[in-house]
Amino acid sequence: MLLKIKTYKIGDGKQYVIPFFRTFILVGKSPNHLYVRFGDTNKGFQVTSKPLFSVRNGHKKSFKIKQYYISKL
Repeated sequence: MLLKIKTYKIGDGKQYVIPFFRTFILVGKSPNHLYVRFGDTNKGFQVTSKPLFSVRNGHKKSFKIKQYYISKL
């Protein structure tokens, strides 16, 4: 079976759609942001090198590893 990955250019980043059985995995990448979504739902996670809006306002909705912030979508 040949894996058909679709690539879309969005602004200064790219988005990849990877078919997985009867659903898909969506991977988005830009210079300081990466996210992975599973199917049509908002289940997934994101990794960014800039603090999120909630972190800047004092709410902890992500955890930090070195210079990266990881949070659930």
